Amino acid sequence: MIRLKRFEDIKMPDYTITEVPDIESVVTKETIYSTFERYSLSCDPKQNKSLNEVEYTIDNNHIKCSFTAYTYDGQVSKNILDTLSKIAKKLKADDFTFGNFSRFGSYLVTFEYTNETLQKLELEQNIDKYNL
Repeated sequence: MIRLKRFEDIKMPDYTITEVPDIESVVTKETIYSTFERYSLSCDPKQNKSLNEVEYTIDNNHIKCSFTAYTYDGQVSKNILDTLSKIAKKLKADDFTFGNFSRFGSYLVTFEYTNETLQKLELEQNIDKYNL
């Protein structure tokens, strides 16, 4: 007779108590950097310390990204709103706002998340982490 081992009980967080995860742990800066890189944009401060920046606003679940383009003149393409909507889909943001100019040639975009979206994203991370 073969005995099967019991799997360890993995307790998932209970989201009925209005427990909202921290936005920094759900959407990491490395994820943001790599997503912008795919579209020839940069928000990584290692590449341009004075222009690129990612800032989290924990109170209202926003991510503010100052970014530059990988072109000679630093101008973004004419279809930047399409590109930013694709980036927002990759980052699974609910909405985004695009500020044309933030400072000295960089552009500003703000990604907005709801509490429900953050809970869902954390749940997806836990599912991937525990291979459920």
